[in-house]
Amino acid sequence: PPREATEDELAAVHDRAYIRQIKEVAGEVAREEQHGGRKTRFFATDTYISAQSYAAAIKAAGAPLTAIDA
Repeated sequence: PPREATEDELAAVHDRAYIRQIKEVAGEVAREEQHGGRKTRFFATDTYISAQSYAAAIKAAGAPLTAIDA
């Protein structure tokens, strides 16, 4: 299975503030969802974010790294 990319690996291609923002918004959506609120939030002009968006992103980024490490 693919490993999760680290924040340092993500920061090779994304600004750390952007990474933190994605992680924080996903956490906020998770808390809202637990209290019966929205399951997604409009994040950018063409992007929705869910409680699992950050987890999915670090797995997706980690998949090719897993292949490289093999």
